[in-house]
Amino acid sequence: MKLADRHLVEGTEPCIYIGHQVRRDIRTGTLIPRKPWYAEWNEHGINRSETLRTTNKKVAIRRAHEICRGSLTATWSVRFKGLSAQIRSLSKN
Repeated sequence: MKLADRHLVEGTEPCIYIGHQVRRDIRTGTLIPRKPWYAEWNEHGINRSETLRTTNKKVAIRRAHEICRGSLTATWSVRFKGLSAQIRSLSKN
């Protein structure tokens, strides 16, 4: 993933970079950065990336440290599993 305004978050293992994902404007062809911060890192030879769901840089750095500890992804996946379970129960009724 290509990141604009890319920064290394100090104190993370593996090294996590945060930045803004870019998209190409269809009419002009210029690269436009998106507002939320994204994180990217390499884990056991596999490139990983995740949205940090914030536009604040300090919060993005904090969430990158949470990814490093392994708590952020687990929290988000539990939230989505609960939501999908609710949707399945509503569709059965």
